[in-house]
Amino acid sequence: MRVLFVTNGYPTEDHPEYCVFNKEQVSSIEKRGVEVDVIFINARDYGRSEYVKAIKIIKDKSKNADLIHCFHGLSYLITLLSVGKKVPLVVSFLNAIENEYIEFPKPVSQICSVITKMLVKKNIGMIFKDRVPIWAKTNSLAKNIPNGVNIEQFFPLKRSEAIQALNLDSSKRYVLFVSSKDKFRRQKRYDMFTLVLKNLKADQAFSDVEELCLVNETRDRVPLYFNSASVHLLTSDFEGSPNSVKESMACNTPVVSTNVGNVKEMFQGGEAGCEFVNVGDVDALTESLKNTLGSSERIDLLSVLKNNDLDSVSSAQAVCQLYSEVLSNFATSNKFLSTP
Repeated sequence: MRVLFVTNGYPTEDHPEYCVFNKEQVSSIEKRGVEVDVIFINARDYGRSEYVKAIKIIKDKSKNADLIHCFHGLSYLITLLSVGKKVPLVVSFLNAIENEYIEFPKPVSQICSVITKMLVKKNIGMIFKDRVPIWAKTNSLAKNIPNGVNIEQFFPLKRSEAIQALNLDSSKRYVLFVSSKDKFRRQKRYDMFTLVLKNLKADQAFSDVEELCLVNETRDRVPLYFNSASVHLLTSDFEGSPNSVKESMACNTPVVSTNVGNVKEMFQGGEAGCEFVNVGDVDALTESLKNTLGSSERIDLLSVLKNNDLDSVSSAQAVCQLYSEVLSNFATSNKFLSTP
């Protein structure tokens, strides 16, 4: 099977963490014997004219592909302009559809969301990182497949060793904030993170707590951050299936999180390893952080992760199964249309 990936998010030398989960999913699928090719529409560095340039590139490369897998709704729309429905298509949405185009002004974002819903028909494979939304449930090719974590790369280390490797202060307890693109990315709410820590440190019992920010770090050092942290605090306004939470679980680091995306579902069987708080509730986040930092109970979150099929091997297997279903559906549809 030959799969062409079209994405507007992929790591670069200057931004090694930028949408690295896309690269890692491509790699895990390639390990299953799939031939892969990647078109990266790098509008971040070179502007939105890259989308226009990509139309011909996609059209040319699609001739050698059995299937095209688009990461992000905008990549899907550009691919439709390139090849229509002449090639079997799969699209992975990063967020709920109303937040998929959040980088655009609100009217444009809303229009793109409506158009996407209209153009995703029953013969298109759809991957949602969170639960499948009501509007897509009539499509048997719509699946909930969160990105998986490479547990050969993310696994528990001694906290003291990780702290030493990052040249941190061993007398401190660290609360981890993660935003691969930009610390001040609106969705991630670094402002809320700092406010929660300010409230926490007002209590003398937590005066030794410090923030630890993971932004644009090389991939080989990322597990050290999760293993150095006493807890990962996620303050996002919305998410699909936050990879930082899964990476935290793989390192057995507890999580305090706003109740976004599929965070609750990820902890089935290990609920004691995470506390969930309503979006925007600073006081509740502070109290949950106090509870987690003050608790001596530790859950084997790595086992919870594996039991819930959130590792990269399980995720790649599910994606490849969807590829087979999409190809079969496409062949059947074409046969039906060509029958006199």
